[in-house]
Amino acid sequence: MFFNDFSTEYKDLESILKNIQNLLKEEFAITAIMSFELEFFLLPESSAVTLSDEQSSEFLASVKEIALNHGLKIGSVTKEVGELQYEVNFKHGADLGKLAQDLLKTKKIIINIAKSYACKASFAAKPHGDKDVGSGMHTHLSFSDSDQENIFQEKNELFYQSIAGLLENLPASMLFFITDQSDFARFSAKFSINKAELRYRCNATNAPVNISWGTNNRTTALRIPDSYQEPKMRRIEHRVPASNANPYLVLIGVLMGAYLGIKHKLQAPEKIWGNAFDEQYILEALPINLVEAKSAFANSEMNDFLVNLKNIN
Repeated sequence: MFFNDFSTEYKDLESILKNIQNLLKEEFAITAIMSFELEFFLLPESSAVTLSDEQSSEFLASVKEIALNHGLKIGSVTKEVGELQYEVNFKHGADLGKLAQDLLKTKKIIINIAKSYACKASFAAKPHGDKDVGSGMHTHLSFSDSDQENIFQEKNELFYQSIAGLLENLPASMLFFITDQSDFARFSAKFSINKAELRYRCNATNAPVNISWGTNNRTTALRIPDSYQEPKMRRIEHRVPASNANPYLVLIGVLMGAYLGIKHKLQAPEKIWGNAFDEQYILEALPINLVEAKSAFANSEMNDFLVNLKNIN
């Protein structure tokens, strides 16, 4: 599996994560504040196994209780739109190493509790194929200044430069956001939907398929959640990472893209107001397989940057 090759070459991911955090602080006086939304499915061991609403609620309560008892910083644990699909929200924070560890530990908790309901916890991209939605590891990013204030609340230039960097480097970042070829199933969901349905929200339109951003737009790769009521909560939601991706690599990939956008003072493209799947926008598609993803990374600034981050003492 390609993921194993990648993680073997860059073993000390926590060190690399700290290095990119330090660069952001030293060069731009900003601190990354991040969080995850982790989606997953429960797959019954047989057709005879069913979960009532009460059992579903018990399952969610158990996950939260045990995670909190272990000191994990999680928020809500909720039902998602898919059949027996759920989501764990992690609290925003600056300790990104703990965030990654909390996600990995929470996965183990979910897997163990699922067994008591005669189910298998699945973090696969599309365990039911195009019959149901997929699962992602939506990753949230904002930056705070030396006064611990969210600099994105004013929509300053670093906000738009971060968006621009994430988008420009998205093809080269795909290897940070996936585990293997099966994860690309999420990014081709739209092709099984007829044009009439593309204009409306439906089961297959919850994952991005192209390089795009928008405000509170779940069809884009980057979403800016509605924060008019709470501007201090303004953040970038990266909707590409797969649910079974390595959380360290996801955090590193997101921060590298934002860093390069700020460093080069990149200009963000126009936001997408409607359905990003609509062909009128003529958007660049995400890589659709490992071959394209490997090629994009090999010929990118991200590749050289990652090597440099690895070699910082």
